[in-house]
Amino acid sequence: TASASPIINLGDGVIYKCMTELFSSDTISIIPLDLSLRIDDKAIKPTHKKLNNSLLKQVHRRLLKRFKAYEKLVFNLLWIFLYRNKYIEKAKLIIGDADAVIIGGGQLLADKGSGFSNKIAKVANALQIPFAFYGCGVSGPWNKKVKERYKYSLESAAYISVRDHHSSKFLSSNVPSLTSIFVNPDPAFIVKDTHEIKNIIAPKTIGFNILPLNYYQMYHDELKLMTNDGYVRVWRDIILNSIDDGYLPVLLVNGADVDFQVAKLIHKSLIDLGAKVDFLFH
Repeated sequence: TASASPIINLGDGVIYKCMTELFSSDTISIIPLDLSLRIDDKAIKPTHKKLNNSLLKQVHRRLLKRFKAYEKLVFNLLWIFLYRNKYIEKAKLIIGDADAVIIGGGQLLADKGSGFSNKIAKVANALQIPFAFYGCGVSGPWNKKVKERYKYSLESAAYISVRDHHSSKFLSSNVPSLTSIFVNPDPAFIVKDTHEIKNIIAPKTIGFNILPLNYYQMYHDELKLMTNDGYVRVWRDIILNSIDDGYLPVLLVNGADVDFQVAKLIHKSLIDLGAKVDFLFH
């Protein structure tokens, strides 16, 4: 079986360890398979490093920053001509002797990054290896292209389970051909056992999972003009209100450095006001 690659401290690594705990036995071993486009632990991103002409490099950089269509074009060209065969060969090498591939947990079936499931589905189908979705989250809306991508991988799956009934209803309405969709908790729910997390003893504890502003700006146009300072103040005020309501706030991050840096700023803004706030992963 396979799940997302175990990257230290990141959500993918947490889910992988949880999947290992769920499915391992005396006769079953778990092998990690990176579902992203990383090749040799490097993400595929439009790059300007190989452009020697400084003027060309500047133009390329500005085009990447200002035009999503250009960024997408460069990304697709890199994938087709440079990374696709490497990805396929790497995936075949990892799952070639596997009995099954399990794509597990997380908000994986979303409108963003919808191409990954087809890539692994095509490799698994070519090798005649059954694959499954287990406890995945689903979110939309899905446009026509996204639906077509997921339709192939979902209809090819030997087993499908999602992590909540909302996800199940969404899949049923967007891919009506699916007749068996099960609901299982996200594997991350057993993280307390896999990572030896201690209980935070407090009458009323509330956790705030911190993500950078640009993540929300991808989904909410009304936040496009918000500054990072303004974003920190919004979180600060929300957390102060929770303290006024008698809660002990805990800031959480998934381990990514960009999340951690934002959470540090929010934490400092609260500490400067004399607020008592716990901060995990600091």
